[in-house]
Amino acid sequence: MSKVELIDYEMMNRLMGPQVASFRKHIIMNKSYAVVRDAPSVFHLLLKRGEPLRVDDHRMGLVLKGHVRSTINLMERQLSAGTIAYVSPGSIVHPLAVSDDFEMTGFALLDNSILIDAVGSIPSLMPGSTSDFQLPVDEASQAVAKSLFDALWNAAQFHASNKVIGCQMAAIMHLFKQLHALHEGAADGFQTHERQVFAKFIALVNEHHRQHHTIDFYASRLCLTERYLGTLVRQASDVTAKQWIDRALVTTAKVMLRYSDLTVAQIAYELNFPNPSFFSKFFLRLTGLTPAAYRKK
Repeated sequence: MSKVELIDYEMMNRLMGPQVASFRKHIIMNKSYAVVRDAPSVFHLLLKRGEPLRVDDHRMGLVLKGHVRSTINLMERQLSAGTIAYVSPGSIVHPLAVSDDFEMTGFALLDNSILIDAVGSIPSLMPGSTSDFQLPVDEASQAVAKSLFDALWNAAQFHASNKVIGCQMAAIMHLFKQLHALHEGAADGFQTHERQVFAKFIALVNEHHRQHHTIDFYASRLCLTERYLGTLVRQASDVTAKQWIDRALVTTAKVMLRYSDLTVAQIAYELNFPNPSFFSKFFLRLTGLTPAAYRKK
């Protein structure tokens, strides 16, 4: 089993290191949850790593100032002031650039039992297999979201019980779910067929790329011919369907090479390549480095 390094409690403590005291006014963190408020420096720390990282928990936030550019589950996103964002467990995030004035507020749910004990379950945020969303919202929605995040911060600062913290998080999740549903309902009439298929295709690739490397699997799941799916994906993104699958594979391979103790042969097996040699040639073709050279870089 891969021991991929996650953006989690231990990692954030290592990143903050001797500067941890200066972060306390921006972060309240324990092994159950983390809450951030007006936190510009955390993202600069992640950016310095220069590598894709894996998220293994629910993360939600509201951008207050500036912007951050990042690849999230293959798609490059720019989050500007007034944007709400959700990332689910299992997502791969690669920070690319952060503005000097960037600020956001948000939380990470590191222990699901907080919500289960508080409200009985984890609110279902997304339909189907979509694992993230980033959505600009109007000023009224921003104000409501910020007030809920402020209440969560105040509860955490007060050392409120996990049940109180869980109720606050559930309220934010339900608000985000409502805002996302409203946006999707408004967008349905304006979204082209190509974009609808492309969104479903990317969600499937994020979910299944470790085992399924060819277009026929995704075409079958979408009830389309390979040729037609390839045409729609190319029209929607100017990138071929096979290139999207390969991007997902190489991103996951980078994470495993950088943060796990698996051998190259074991990684090739976990990613369903026929043999280590085939995997090494694939990785070299897409990155210009062998897996061993990338691991040593």
